[in-house]
Amino acid sequence: MKLVAIAVALAMFHGVLRALGLGVHTSVIAGMPIDSSSYVLGPIYALSWIAFVTLAPILALTAIFEASWKKRARRRGGSAGQSTNGLG
Repeated sequence: MKLVAIAVALAMFHGVLRALGLGVHTSVIAGMPIDSSSYVLGPIYALSWIAFVTLAPILALTAIFEASWKKRARRRGGSAGQSTNGLG
């Protein structure tokens, strides 16, 4: 569940930045800063968006796969890391 917590934290962080209206500061990436704080706030918002769009779904899907893998291993009576095909 640690992966889900990280994914939720990324989503919440991006949501807070979006609610604060920091998206307008991404204009600094195109060379048109709104004010001097845009040089810091723009890249922070852009990185949070990239993390929200790419990392959060990956972490959530990984947590789902990990949980299903562990559930399947418990059902078979082995651990998630053991091979069940007899080859090793």
